[in-house]
Amino acid sequence: MTDTAVDLTRREIVRVRAQQISFNLDPLLLAASELWTGETITSASVARVLGVRPNHLTDMALGRAQQVTFDQLGLITWYFGASVDQFLTYRSLLDDDPQPRLVHAAARAPLPLARYAAPAGPPGPGAIVVVNRLPVLISSMQHSAMAELTGRKKSNISRYAHTPITRIGRATLAEVLETYKLPNLSAILSVRHDLTNYSATGKPAPDAVRIETVMPVWKSVDWESLVQEWRNLIDIWEPAGSDLSDIDVVTVRYIYTLIAANQGGQVPRLGGQLASALKVSRETVSTIVTSNFRPYIEAINIPRNIRMLIHQTLQLPPL
Repeated sequence: MTDTAVDLTRREIVRVRAQQISFNLDPLLLAASELWTGETITSASVARVLGVRPNHLTDMALGRAQQVTFDQLGLITWYFGASVDQFLTYRSLLDDDPQPRLVHAAARAPLPLARYAAPAGPPGPGAIVVVNRLPVLISSMQHSAMAELTGRKKSNISRYAHTPITRIGRATLAEVLETYKLPNLSAILSVRHDLTNYSATGKPAPDAVRIETVMPVWKSVDWESLVQEWRNLIDIWEPAGSDLSDIDVVTVRYIYTLIAANQGGQVPRLGGQLASALKVSRETVSTIVTSNFRPYIEAINIPRNIRMLIHQTLQLPPL
């Protein structure tokens, strides 16, 4: 196959993938017009408040925008009081219906919005936080394996894993959702809004949107020190030989459960680090996580003080 043929094939794949992600601007406009008494909301009126170009919104509504820009994602969802999954929807290639389910739902009833009236002005400083979890997701899989699954270059995947970004292609989002078998965009991108934070200048504050990139903190954890800390919390001395205490077992299970819950259900690759810290074999760690090794020990039964230590160290929200 020639290089040109390869390029054309990849271009066609990108086109198809991009169509799997839809900007649901029209359903949001319809919902706002119906729910906000006395208001007729148009893309032009939204653009004026947010300080964005009207043609950008038109491109989204018509499916011409190939990129999801994080600041625009934050601004638009803030305006409506909408979630990411209300603004962006994903349609699997296995779904024969060309219209996202959200569009069908919007035809029956207005989408529920967190706002009950049009915003009183543009957003103020820090009104919006866009959270990007892509690095955490990608860290759970070998980059070469993901490259093979998606047809992307390994270096391109590594860039998403290690570099904070401000926008991402619709095709890339679809590939990540399919690779990790995730149902919604909110597993990758989410937003936090302060809907009452307005700018005092009549224009959107330059720092209205903050992008928060969630990096895999556990990759740089000093696991040996962490093991010692959790043992010290309940006066457990280092077990002899390859023995592990029940507290060691429950904590390892909790760590795996916690990280998997924050990276789309993907099991973290920590066997080597934890084996070294616990002074056991990788096979022992794998057995703790994947088999019936001491099945009476459930991750959820981890002592509260150790749970807090794990959350503080890994910087992840509780289960």
